[in-house]
Amino acid sequence: MNPFDWLRPRTIQGDVCFVRLTVHSRDGEPFEERPWRVLDNSNLRLREEIAAVVRENMGSAFEVRALTVGRGSIEIVVLIGTVYYAISRYKNFVESIELMLKQLKEVVKHFFERSAPMSVTVSASWTPAGGLTAAAPVASARSNPALWYLIVSHAAMLAVILWLLVLKLRT
Repeated sequence: MNPFDWLRPRTIQGDVCFVRLTVHSRDGEPFEERPWRVLDNSNLRLREEIAAVVRENMGSAFEVRALTVGRGSIEIVVLIGTVYYAISRYKNFVESIELMLKQLKEVVKHFFERSAPMSVTVSASWTPAGGLTAAAPVASARSNPALWYLIVSHAAMLAVILWLLVLKLRT
């Protein structure tokens, strides 16, 4: 195994991540029916705007596979996936997702301010899905000297303890 294996390009396929966007009224009051009517009438337009941000930030290989809107506070859950994509640097890929998340917050904020004239704040988070977690770099003793040191030092301490135990039992 190559000690620099964690640097090699990785491929991802399938579901990449879930994005959760939560919309709150700026004054903290519960939403009236207006935002829900706007969402019912223009859900497709919001999906297209979100898909455009995903393509712009992640590339044409990525797509919005599902978009659901939950009641209560307005929660929008987006599933982003790809058929096949090669990642050269995992860290840079995660940074691209973070940038996309910031832009998605702005798109949703402007969507509500434009469609249902109201002042809102949007919070966002993302969670890796199966395709991305499979491509995540995994630390191994060969690629991580600190892990190798930890294993060897604990083995040496165990050998010393066993040796002392044998000496104690002999006497």
